[in-house]
Amino acid sequence: MNIRIILSFIAFIYMFAASGQKNSAIDSLENILKTDKEDTTKVNNLLLICDEYREISDYENVRQYAESALLLAKTLDYKKGIARSYTRIGLTYELQINYPEALENYFSALKTYKEIGDKIGIGWCYHSFGWIYRAEGNFAKALDNYFLSLKTYEEIGNKKDIAFAYFEIAVVYSYQSNYPKAFEYYFKALKIYKEIGEKRYIASCYLHIGVILTNLGNFPDALG
Repeated sequence: MNIRIILSFIAFIYMFAASGQKNSAIDSLENILKTDKEDTTKVNNLLLICDEYREISDYENVRQYAESALLLAKTLDYKKGIARSYTRIGLTYELQINYPEALENYFSALKTYKEIGDKIGIGWCYHSFGWIYRAEGNFAKALDNYFLSLKTYEEIGNKKDIAFAYFEIAVVYSYQSNYPKAFEYYFKALKIYKEIGEKRYIASCYLHIGVILTNLGNFPDALG
């Protein structure tokens, strides 16, 4: 049998199994919703279903459940639920490359996170702004927002998020061919990733540093 056909069959079986697991989780949550009271627990369960549908790229259902969560959270004046609902709605638009709608919902989330002083949520929103502006090629705005996310993460003291912000800042500088700054922030990220033992991200830092060195013609250093 052709190896490509075999691999395709294996991939199909894997996807089918994963889909079945997700559907089972969704079914369980939907059954719980039937008995949920109209309270914050129901809002959180609606958001959990959003995350399950996002895993199988069913963005229409993500949006529908997030909008239901948003409506209930607003009725309850449950601020954190409101903010989290906006992030789920925004993410569906972002993944469908509808950046204006994504930004609108993220800005609504940011406003609510600021009201309740949720710095993790604030940092996440700024990071998301940075990603969208970078995707649109607006590198100045991308950097502004990545630095705002970095400032927030530093206030929290979350090393993993600090390193991720450093990494994304380095990526933007690399796009701008500002290699000294790119190196500076890749190495900052690398240092933290080594401290916390994030092997996958350590490898990613080395990969990006190697790409820059290769582009600069510094082949010995690129090869390590």
